[in-house]
Amino acid sequence: MEEQRKRYNRLKCTAQISGMMDKFYEDIRRAPSEGRKVCWCVGASPFEILAAQDVASFHTENQAARISAGQEHMYYIDKAEKEGWPTDTCSYTRINVGSALYIVEGQWREDHERYRVPKPDFIWAGNTCPAMVQWADSLRRIFDVPMFGVDCPFIYDDDDETYMKTVEYTRSQLQDFITFIEENTGRPYNWDALNNIVFGRMRRIAEIRAEIDELCKRKPAIMSAFDQMIAMGPYNQLRNQELVEFYEEMLLEIKDRVKNGIVALPDEKYRLMWRGNFPWYAVGKMSRWMAPQDICLATSGYGFGGVGPHARGLFPPDGFGTDDDPLTFIAWNVTTRGYTRTLDFKMREEVHEYVDGYEIDGAILHSPRSCRPWSMQEYDMAKLIEKRYGIPVAVIEADHTDPRYYNEASVDLKLQALIEIIKERKG
Repeated sequence: MEEQRKRYNRLKCTAQISGMMDKFYEDIRRAPSEGRKVCWCVGASPFEILAAQDVASFHTENQAARISAGQEHMYYIDKAEKEGWPTDTCSYTRINVGSALYIVEGQWREDHERYRVPKPDFIWAGNTCPAMVQWADSLRRIFDVPMFGVDCPFIYDDDDETYMKTVEYTRSQLQDFITFIEENTGRPYNWDALNNIVFGRMRRIAEIRAEIDELCKRKPAIMSAFDQMIAMGPYNQLRNQELVEFYEEMLLEIKDRVKNGIVALPDEKYRLMWRGNFPWYAVGKMSRWMAPQDICLATSGYGFGGVGPHARGLFPPDGFGTDDDPLTFIAWNVTTRGYTRTLDFKMREEVHEYVDGYEIDGAILHSPRSCRPWSMQEYDMAKLIEKRYGIPVAVIEADHTDPRYYNEASVDLKLQALIEIIKERKG
């Protein structure tokens, strides 16, 4: 009998995520019949603000990633490209715009119901990526609805004064967004609900995810980055109590693993980190390629960043005081992502934390064909990582949701070369 192929020991709690997301989309589809407004959100979005006012919001990138993970991407990409969208436009955008065109034309496929969302009553956009405002404006024209955009400026100076000015600038725009929501929902804003979400649920989630991050620095790894990728879905959308309960269950399962000596890959030999967004259609391929070779993809800032390991700057006593102002918390979370920060900041606050904290042997940097913020500076970063940390780096040129730019043979060759260098250096 053929020897059973090695696999990652996946977290059991992640099995419920698909059902959580199906339930989430079902709730959005019911919203119009229940008299609730619907908002399509492009970019880093203040889901807390929308949830507090009972607005049914969804993340356009989340929908696109979900469609790509389900291997249904080309149906929507082809639609957008036939309508004139260039192939170098963000593939998240092309998938989402394709879905919008099918909705307004009444051509939605019945077997794709799990991806469908209602027409929006208004659009949100944050320009952490320069293309996102144009993307949102296209949706505004397709659906002929109001749009609110927030300017998230690039932070050229990493000093505290510039940083706080940027946070305050974004916060003032969020205050205007509150007025926009009141006008479009026809009722006063529910500030009590917002405070409960931010300083109840989101604080608790930040604590849990930061604790998980610390536990996952153990060797061998307790949880792989592939579980982190899957856990990204509900965090990028939900703001309800179910999300808190999910992360509490994840923390308990990880603590149980520590107690009982259960690890992600029992014969772990090589620890890698991933930087950049994921080629969602190929996550399974990469997992099946790495596990049999005892390669553990130990961490990824994209999969478990945000309100998690970086959360210590958010809440008192370690962070600045936001207890009396939920909009400052949201402004921090929206505007200080890697998209808007310098290469020095990324090296200091992102790369250092993962390379040193996780004792990484090598790094994979994804340079996606149609995502400028993630492809920008990747080769410069690769050189800096090799110089500062003395570990090898592989830069993969592919795409996050357009599989036409993914060459499996080329990716495998680059990864194999990375492992050979690590083997040689380990002796």
